[in-house]
Amino acid sequence: MYNQEKAWYKDAMSGNKDYFISSPVISQATGKIIFNAISLIKDDSNKNVGMVLAAIYVDAVSKKVEDFKLGQQGYSILVANDGTYINSPDKDLIMKKKITDGDDKELSGLGQKMLTGEAGMYRFTDSSGANKIAFYEPVPTAGWSMAAVADENESFAPARQALKIMAR
Repeated sequence: MYNQEKAWYKDAMSGNKDYFISSPVISQATGKIIFNAISLIKDDSNKNVGMVLAAIYVDAVSKKVEDFKLGQQGYSILVANDGTYINSPDKDLIMKKKITDGDDKELSGLGQKMLTGEAGMYRFTDSSGANKIAFYEPVPTAGWSMAAVADENESFAPARQALKIMAR
């Protein structure tokens, strides 16, 4: 029997959805990041009578996010529905900080956009003074959000080079 005091259990059993994806947590058994995918079992009167639960390791997803880069200096991030970093180039942030809570107001602004549940583009200047462009997209099933961040100069370099050639 599952611990009925756990937040994910209460959320799953009280919700109107037929499935539930928990926030990511660090497994006490393995020390790895996992999330619970829960599908509710209902009786003929649509009452919740049980669930099927799978604890899923985030490793494979994190690797794909980490490998997705726009250009040489680009990077990708993945955040949970509360803004907690699931994947970041700064490993010290993962599962410890929220994108909206950092000292970097520009990055916090990106986080606020990501947590709207919508897709979009966000331009900002990072803490080193580099101009960045982020393309963010929700992960609807989990309620998470992913962003691919590119260096603006690197992204526009081919267009600038073509313009120089044409202007000669």
